[in-house]
Amino acid sequence: NLLRRHPNMQGIVAGETESVLYRSNQSPSSTYHVLAFLNQLVFSSERHEVPTRLMNLYFGFFAAEVAKRKKQLNQKILLALLTGVNRAFPFAKRDENDAITEHMDQLYKLVHHGTFIVGLQSLSLLYQGN
Repeated sequence: NLLRRHPNMQGIVAGETESVLYRSNQSPSSTYHVLAFLNQLVFSSERHEVPTRLMNLYFGFFAAEVAKRKKQLNQKILLALLTGVNRAFPFAKRDENDAITEHMDQLYKLVHHGTFIVGLQSLSLLYQGN
C-alpha cells in the first residue's frame, strides 16, 4: 500500500531491501522471501531507475551466489531471480554491454541444468534480450 500511494519510495524500499539481501547471516529461505518481495514491485514505463537497479541487483546477486557456491544453486532462489529479471527487463534502461550479455552463457546452462520452470524463465529472458 505504501508504494501504491507513494511511488517515489520504490527506490528507497528497494535499497533497504537490497541491504538485507547481502547480509552474511542470510538463510536460503530468507533470501528467497526477500527476492519474492522485490518481485512484487510494480513498475511504470516513465521511471527506469528502479527496474534498472533491480536488474543489476539480480545479476550481481546471481554472480555472487555462483561464485560462493560452486555446486548448484537453490532452484527456488534461481526461479525468484529469473522472475525478477523478466519482470524488470521491459522497464529497465539497457546498453550494449548489459548484464544479460555478460551472463548469457550461464543462462544457457540453466536451460539444461535447472528445473523445467527455471529453464523456461531462462529461455524467456534470452528471447527478450535479443
